[in-house]
This record gives sequence, structure tokens and C-alpha cells, in this order.
Amino acid sequence: MKKILFLLAMSFMLGACVPSEDNKTKVDETPTVFKFSDLNHFMNFHTIMTDQKISSKIMSKVDTVNQYSFGLVSQIRQLYHGKASGVSVKTKYYFPKLGDASVVCTISRKDSVLYWEAMQLNSKNALKKWAEVEKIFDFKKTYSGEETLSVYVWSPKGNTMYIEELAVKPTE
Repeated sequence: MKKILFLLAMSFMLGACVPSEDNKTKVDETPTVFKFSDLNHFMNFHTIMTDQKISSKIMSKVDTVNQYSFGLVSQIRQLYHGKASGVSVKTKYYFPKLGDASVVCTISRKDSVLYWEAMQLNSKNALKKWAEVEKIFDFKKTYSGEETLSVYVWSPKGNTMYIEELAVKPTE
């Protein structure tokens, strides 16, 4: 487990050390998309694991010990154009047995939750196989400052499940 995390961190750091073509500051016009490889913006690293019987890829395990998956946490000002009125979330998930879990999206400022929405994951569609789901969470308002965006999978009953991918793309 420690070797996997070390390799992930090293590959991220090596990618960040690629010399630039010039010293001019370029404005990135592509939207921010967070994926498993974006280590700076994620939480719950302790849920990362591999299991060759389920997948050859790295995944996040949710169970009775860890009810929250590996997930995104980022201040809104760090996103594309420093604002967001919603996010598109795409994930692959797997249930070894029927159970309950949801993709959760929150916006918070300090100790206050400003937005919270969850999308139920259908364990019948992902029973002993990978299923993919995509949803746009519409905030009904644009946030553009110190607010924090969090996206993760939550299993309130502690059902065992796996998350193989979690991609989050802010919308304007």
C-alpha cells in the first residue's frame, strides 16, 4: 500500500517537474478536471488499494471502517476562472454485494454548508461488475471565492464497494 502511494506521489512530482517551453505565464483556457492522478486536491488517501480479482487499476474501498471514499476537496477560487455554478461528476463503481452508497457534492464556507446534494448509486447495476454514472450537480448559484467544493462517495450503512475513477469538472 505504501509502495503504491509512493509511486503515485513520485509520478505526480515527476510530471510537475517537466521544464516549460518559455517563462511567460500562459492563461489556461481549458476547464479544470480533477481525476485520481491529481493528488493535490484529494482526501481520504487511506482508502486507496488494489485487488487484481476486481480490477488491475487503483481504486478506493468504502466499507464499515471507511464510509467515505477517496474524494475531491478544492477551494472554488482554484478552479477554472475561479468560479463554479455546478460540477459534472463521473465515476466507475463496483459492489460485491447489494448495498447503498451515494455520490455527494457539497459547497461549504468555514463551518457552514451552503450546498449539499447526493446521487444514489444503483448497486443492482454494479453487482460484481463495474458500472459508470455521470451527473451534473447544479448549485443554483455561482460561487467564486473561499468556498470549498467537496465530492466523494459515501456509504452511510458501511456497505462494501469500490470506486475506480472519480472525475470532477466544474461548470460555469
